[in-house]
Amino acid sequence: MFYNISKLLLSYFDTINKKKVCTFLKDNKIGKISTFLDVGSHHGETIKTFKKNFVIENILA
Repeated sequence: MFYNISKLLLSYFDTINKKKVCTFLKDNKIGKISTFLDVGSHHGETIKTFKKNFVIENILA
């Protein structure tokens, strides 16, 4: 039970952080990413989020 609650809580804060990063990149007029490097990708949530918001040519995970 503790594991599920902590996983949910961390996922919530991770989502907030991803939104901040996407907003920062959009504000700086970055819409196309030539190479996206996701270090430590586990489930691919970050890749899905960035693919939804940007045009990515090459993904290294």
